[in-house]
Order: sequence, then structure tokens, then C-alpha cells
Amino acid sequence: MDCKLDLDCKLVMKTFFGMPPLKGLVAETMKRHDDKCRYSDILCIDKTRVVLKDRPKVTDFIHANWMTMPDKFKYISAQGPMDETTEDFWHMIFTEKVPAIVMICDFFEDNYQKCPQYIPEDTAQTIQFGPYKITRTDTPSLVFEDVTQQTLEVSVPDKPTHVATHFHYRNWRDHSAPMTSGSTLKLLKMLREPKFKCGPPVIHCSAGIGRTATFIGVDYGGQRIGQLGEKTDMFEIVNEMRRMRHKAVQSHHQFMFMLVCISDQMVMEGVPRNADMQDLLDFYKSYMTHQAEKRKEKAGKEKAKKEKAEKAKSAEKDDMKTARDVDVVADKEELKEKSTQNSTESNSNSNTQTYTTSTTTTTTTTQTQDTTTTQENQ
Repeated sequence: MDCKLDLDCKLVMKTFFGMPPLKGLVAETMKRHDDKCRYSDILCIDKTRVVLKDRPKVTDFIHANWMTMPDKFKYISAQGPMDETTEDFWHMIFTEKVPAIVMICDFFEDNYQKCPQYIPEDTAQTIQFGPYKITRTDTPSLVFEDVTQQTLEVSVPDKPTHVATHFHYRNWRDHSAPMTSGSTLKLLKMLREPKFKCGPPVIHCSAGIGRTATFIGVDYGGQRIGQLGEKTDMFEIVNEMRRMRHKAVQSHHQFMFMLVCISDQMVMEGVPRNADMQDLLDFYKSYMTHQAEKRKEKAGKEKAKKEKAEKAKSAEKDDMKTARDVDVVADKEELKEKSTQNSTESNSNSNTQTYTTSTTTTTTTTQTQDTTTTQENQ
């Protein structure tokens, strides 16, 4: 790659944010498939969309686009499967003979589902979506830092079983990027190995435009720099990608990371790291370190806030329990007092009744004696 990368990294963010949206992109097909689109504002461009094979026109849609490299190598850039599209996803894998799936997200991030569990969780486990049975045949193994791989068999009745390798690229945050280029460059190189030549690799995150397009953009941008040399306009290269996959490369972090990866790849290919490239690398590392520290600080504050809220909630529960206990004691005392009062009143009534009975008896006796005396006198 006989070229250099001349960029004023201090203007990168400002220029990236100032990029105007592309006009004239046609995405009519997706309008008929709202239920199969995770985000309505991310277009699935008709010109480059993946048309599902062996399907009638009314069911041939999936939110995925072909991204063709300068050397004609093709990737499929896709949104992560949805509950409504998992069968379509595996149909695409099977009919396009996809040799490798690169998942650049987690199933859940920050307690939010990024995509459903579309692969088996355990070795030898089989899950099924429509006619497609997916079986995991081995245990996930670490191939590069933050990247694991596992082998999946995809079978459908009366057809040969298809084998695909699933790569899971972890710890790449949404709207952000890794600190270093190593795993990205190694995985891109691996996807070019002969064993993965039978079909296009599928790359996906959740929306399929940020992390996904940044990953693919390292390959695309590197090749375009090789073609254009010092005339390279990296922002125009991003626009070229966005004509294939809408909103490709979502944040300035990802744009910077793409440049860092291309810069490192150029050094690996023998291009001396000039002052601009070194400045870019130093700026990126410093910036991302600062961002990581801010996230850590924010997480610490959120944790402290959560603990404080939980403590307050616990104290409130204790107060309520104490109040209930006091009420119970008060109720018991009140019942005891009423019981004592009732007992006293009962005894008083009993004594009164006894006295009345006694008086009545005495009166009756006196009356009897008087009657007897009267009779005797007569």
C-alpha cells in the first residue's frame, strides 16, 4: 500500500458530525415489511438489499445489504435477528452458503435486548426456526482477544447440512469502538482464508450499521486508500459505504477506530508511520481512555445512587415494620385494656345482681313472716 494517511485528527469529529445525509436513496421494499425492521429510520436500500432466494416476492425481504469491496469481495451487512426474522436470517445463511457469521454485540446490553438467542446455548443442543435446525457441535473457544468462535450445523429436510462458523466479538460497546485494532485486523484476515471462500460472511450487530459497518469499513477503506493514495478523502469513503448500507459508521468513535485500524494495517504492510498517523493513534488512545474513565465514573455514580436508593428503600421497609410492630403492640395493649375493663364490668354486674337477688330474698322472707303472723292473729 504505497500511500500515507494525512488527516488532521483534531478536525475529525467536527467534520464527521457535519457530514450531510445522503439524498436519493430508494428503500421502497422495506415499507411493506415494517414488522421486519428493527428501526424505521434505518433504510434497507433497494439497490443493494439481500433478496432472499427461493422465496416469492412478498416474503423475500430481510434487512440486510450487500457491501462490495474494491477487490469484489462481498460482505452481507445485516441487522441482528428479531423474533419475527430469525427464520429469515437462517434462510439467508443456508441459501447464500454463508461460511462465517460475525456477531458484534451481545444478546443483552445494559439490560436491553439487542437480538434474541438465535444460536444454541449449549454444546450438542439443537434449536429450530421454521424448517431450519441449528446445532452447536463444539464449545466456544477464544481465537483473539474478545473474539470466540464455535461451529454450527444448519440442517433442513432433504438437503445437505450446511456448516457455519459463528464468531462472537464481545466488549465492543454500542456507538463506540475497541481501544486497539488487533482483533479486528486478525478477524478480517481470517475471513479471507480459503475455508471461508464458499460464500459471503454475514456481519451483524443490532442495527447493522455502526459496529457492523465500521468492521467492514476497515477492509473497504484500506483498499480504497490503496487505490487513491494521497488523494484519499476518508469522509467520501464513508459516503461510498453509506450508498451500500444506510448510515454506515454511526459515530465519530467508530470513524476514528476505522482510521486507526487502517493506519495499523498500513504499518504492518511496510508503510512507515508518519507524524500524522502517530498523532492520530495517540489522539485516539487518549480520547478513548478518557471516555472509558468517564463511563467508569458514571457507572460508579449510578451504582452509588442505586445503593443509596436501595438503602433508603430498606430503611423505609424497616420503618414500616417498626411502625407495624408498634401498632401491633398498641393493639395488644388496647385489647388487654378492653379485656380488663370488660372483666371488671362483668364482676361489677355480677355483684349488683347478687345484691339485688339477696334483697329480693329478704323482702320475700319478711313478707312471708308478716302473712303468717296475720293468719295466726285471725
